Amino acid sequence: MRCFRTAVTGATRASTERRPRSCSPPPFVAGARPGEPFARVDSPDVTLDTIKRSEEGEALVLRLHESHGGRGTARVRLAAGVRQASRTNALEDHGAVVESGPDGIVVEYGPFEIVTLRVELGR
Repeated sequence: MRCFRTAVTGATRASTERRPRSCSPPPFVAGARPGEPFARVDSPDVTLDTIKRSEEGEALVLRLHESHGGRGTARVRLAAGVRQASRTNALEDHGAVVESGPDGIVVEYGPFEIVTLRVELGR
């Protein structure tokens, strides 16, 4: 799995450098296959920062952020499949259900927004 840590060296997108670092899927996730990425985000403006188990239940919490001042839509794909996804806040209070399916989770984002998702895995 390749993950990217973004090092911002200035205020513009052109000055952003991406350096790969190694990481692996969370050990508690069934369906994650060795050698395959567990999670992918299709927008270069959005970074997946956190994957953790939710405080309540067996869901995962994903935290993403937009770091270039843009807005748009990104798709998050998980190797284990998504049964349901919803937006949540930092305290993991349940929020609005977001579009999800075999092609992943569709996430709308705004400038410099931090997006937290609660994801129930399954196909």
